[in-house]
Amino acid sequence: MANNRIETEPSIQPSAAELFPNLCEPRVFAGFLFSVVCISLAVAAARWPWAPYPVTGLIVTVVVITLIGSTWNMSLRALTPKFTEFTLSKLYAIAWLLLIAISVVVLGILDLLISNDIIHGQFALTPALLLAAAVGGLALRYYHIHANWQLNLERGQRAYSQALAARIRPHFLFNTLNTIAELTRSDAEAAERSVEDLARLYRMGLADIKHRVSVADEIHTAKSYLNIEQYRLGSRMQQSWEVDPDLLSSELPILTLQPLVENAVYHGIEPCPEGGMLSIQGWIVDRHGFLRVTNPMPDFKRSNRQVGNNIAMENIRQRLEMAFGNNANMRVHKIDNEYQVTLRFPYIGGKN
Repeated sequence: MANNRIETEPSIQPSAAELFPNLCEPRVFAGFLFSVVCISLAVAAARWPWAPYPVTGLIVTVVVITLIGSTWNMSLRALTPKFTEFTLSKLYAIAWLLLIAISVVVLGILDLLISNDIIHGQFALTPALLLAAAVGGLALRYYHIHANWQLNLERGQRAYSQALAARIRPHFLFNTLNTIAELTRSDAEAAERSVEDLARLYRMGLADIKHRVSVADEIHTAKSYLNIEQYRLGSRMQQSWEVDPDLLSSELPILTLQPLVENAVYHGIEPCPEGGMLSIQGWIVDRHGFLRVTNPMPDFKRSNRQVGNNIAMENIRQRLEMAFGNNANMRVHKIDNEYQVTLRFPYIGGKN
């Protein structure tokens, strides 16, 4: 009997590293300080009418909560490798008990170092531990909600990125197969070399979309495609490559450059009766890498080629935004009968 059970993706829980925030990050540290101030003000306001040293008590409250919170966070981050096999419920219980233990130690040390009137007036042990337990439970719940939200956001972006890339892959594979089919009738050796280039393109097209690739790999993919088109277009297409070698180690989402090159050939070089120059430039400025693809603009009024609908361009723009946020963009310019597409992305390397 056939097995009709539908396989579903297992539920993914956030890991310990994803669950506990890193106070070394400026935004996280700013949020931590804001929370400390709010809790301290609430505690001070509750005890203000009968606290013997209200202002000093407020300052001590800020210091104590900051010390307990930062020690707790650093301890959790340090113990993260030991938490990998624990279930989420066990992880919560350990983190909560660790907070209570840290609170007892910190309050005990302060009781020895600071006036008893201030400690007893502002931090009586039992209420302080109850407050730490309550705040710690709320913090753990917030961490869990935030980690799950971040995990779902990343999964959604990954699925969307895969969908965008899936729309690009069949496009260039279909065009490449048509080119090879034409070459088999005129130049068998060129067709064989084109099949090898197609194999490299296909391997890149089947690569895991969640991994970025180096600029060197993107250039290699684009050149494999252009090798095939060069057989078809011959002298009508000239190529110019000027890429800073230091840029080759930087990273881009897979299939970023090749669709731009294909658009340049299909909408720029091929419709021109005389062909033209396809120029690819790459450089580094202010810790950002740049790639520019330039091609001639044909007179579409005299050509039977329709203006593109920019689907591939929009896909690339969105995938850059998902990969790098505001640190990457794509600019399009039309200058002196030339069409330029410039990519800007974070540079990963040892220079500039």
